[in-house]
Amino acid sequence: MKGSLLIGGSLMSLLVLAGCGQQVSQSKTTTKTSQSVTKTAKPKTATDRLLVKLATRIPADGGKDNAKPKNYSKFYQLNGHWYWRLSNRKQQKLSGGRVQSFKYQKDQSVYQLTIDDNGTKHQLKLSWVDSGKYAYHLSDNSSNLDNDYILSDGTSQAKWRSGAPAKLIGKWRSPFQRADPYMKEYPYMRTDFTITKQDMNGVNNIYDAQKANEVPGSAWAINDHLSSKKLSDETYMLKSYVGDGLNLNKVHLADGRLTIFYQTSGAIKNMQLVKDTDSTDSSSTADTADSSSDTTDDSGDTTTDSNEKTSSVDQHNLTTQQVNDWVWTEFKKSHVNNSDFTQEDYDFQSRMEDDGLLYISVLENHSTANMKAAGAASGVSPRDAQYRIDEHGHLQETSLVEDNYHTVSTHYSGE
Repeated sequence: MKGSLLIGGSLMSLLVLAGCGQQVSQSKTTTKTSQSVTKTAKPKTATDRLLVKLATRIPADGGKDNAKPKNYSKFYQLNGHWYWRLSNRKQQKLSGGRVQSFKYQKDQSVYQLTIDDNGTKHQLKLSWVDSGKYAYHLSDNSSNLDNDYILSDGTSQAKWRSGAPAKLIGKWRSPFQRADPYMKEYPYMRTDFTITKQDMNGVNNIYDAQKANEVPGSAWAINDHLSSKKLSDETYMLKSYVGDGLNLNKVHLADGRLTIFYQTSGAIKNMQLVKDTDSTDSSSTADTADSSSDTTDDSGDTTTDSNEKTSSVDQHNLTTQQVNDWVWTEFKKSHVNNSDFTQEDYDFQSRMEDDGLLYISVLENHSTANMKAAGAASGVSPRDAQYRIDEHGHLQETSLVEDNYHTVSTHYSGE
């Protein structure tokens, strides 16, 4: 801000001198003035470079429940100074003022802004939500402000829609790329990125020099409550949540090739669809299959239930431990090939979806002794299976790719 004031003062001095000088000096002064004004209009400070990207009124993200915006944030420039304004739907001011100071805290990746609101100063913390810088987060020490703001919500009139467009749903795979140059045994890598109706998930797998033997690499975060917004022809923003944390991916589909923009200067390009998924609503299919006393899987074959007796437990009101035990009983039959693995070697993450059903993800816990002994990579938690308890109280499982649920057990045994 001080730099702008000095430049303004210099311009005033030049104009005064021009009035007292000759015509030639006046002409030179006019030229210098024009050049100076042009320079001051360009973002040239750290504050300018950051806030010019945020200079639009953006609603606070509604979170998993897609609630109405609690407030709207906007940064704007006036008379050479930056201001911030927080308002409600009626554009009435809730907070804000002049940005008096600006400092980046590198250890926390947070911008610390001092806001002067008519003499009252308060600290505003601003940080990027994602590596792509598609959304920013604001918190204020003097209020309950703690919200995310997605930039496209301020520039695009398109609405968020539940799930992903049918043409994006499926498993996408990137071409081979060179991996870490120090990993001589596995010099190649490629990414698998799967989009379903509920979530996105991905993994970076590494390969040997012959590109034949695959080693599972780091998995992307488990997320849910997927929704999408069309930004332009064939370009979409995908929004989901990791716990309560916002997760964003921008994708572009053209000529059957998918590009994922994961940061401002990078992208995973030329991803091809390797496995399609059912883009229609599978819930009606599952309902039909479960309406009779016999249950069927997607192929129409009768599913053998391991628990033929009627459960004495209300399967619509199970405890978390009962749910985990039920899932483990079915999971170990088809997924646990190593008998040394126990239920403690896996994490069971439950969540209630908008359809009123309980969904359970089974993840490997690589911190246990059994997993370490098996050579499991530290720092990752791959998802091995996905279950849900349907409206009839039956346990169903789905393919992580196809997203079609089939019943694996109709009765909780209590074991």
